[in-house]
Amino acid sequence: MSDTQEVWTKEDSAAAVEQGWDVFDASVDGKIVPVIERCDEAGVFADDYEALEFVQKQATEGSLLAAKALRLDHELNAGSAS
Repeated sequence: MSDTQEVWTKEDSAAAVEQGWDVFDASVDGKIVPVIERCDEAGVFADDYEALEFVQKQATEGSLLAAKALRLDHELNAGSAS
């Protein structure tokens, strides 16, 4: 595992927004953490869960952007910290 922390860039965000989702900052247990959510304005997904399912599918199909988002998502990785 690398010690380099991944960062969600403006370019990553722009590419995700084109698909109707993004990695947003959310407050969880008093901390600001990244989570995958739908872009409400885009109207592509019915809810955040549908957006997450799309991102997961994209990652399994080889999307590097989706895979990066999944690695960053706090909700998905909350139990994996050592």
